[in-house]
Order: sequence, then structure tokens, then C-alpha cells
Amino acid sequence: MPNVGFIDAETPTGTLDGVNGAFALSHVASPPSSVAVYRNGVRLSSGTDYTITGSALNFLSGQTPQQGDILLCSYRIAQ
Repeated sequence: MPNVGFIDAETPTGTLDGVNGAFALSHVASPPSSVAVYRNGVRLSSGTDYTITGSALNFLSGQTPQQGDILLCSYRIAQ
């Protein structure tokens, strides 16, 4: 069984300007379903609000973070 690490309260990289919907995590989540994304303290829904591919976090149309929003992500990684 592989070792598992945890990333908690990471701020994804990307420009918070109300236009950019593409952000990046510092690691690839394993499994991708372990990713929990919070905007201003509210947990968002994968597939409804955002998608994860590798370390890429992409917000869906209408869910783009606005300037001043606080994004935090928690997830597991294989070590």
C-alpha cells in the first residue's frame, strides 16, 4: 500500500481577477476525488463548480472566482 500525504488549506496559484478560471495545485491529488475546494469558506462541488485534471484546477462557467475571494484546497497525495 502506498504512503499517503495530506495537503491542507493550500491556496492554489492563479490570478484572482473575476476573469481567470484556471488555477494550479502544488501537487497532483491522489485520488483526484480527494480534492476539497473552498471559496470564502464554502465547499464547492467537483463537476458542478470546478474540475481537476492532474494539478490543474479549472472553474466552470459562472463559477469563476472574483477578486477578493479566498480559495483554499485540501487533498491527498501519494508519496
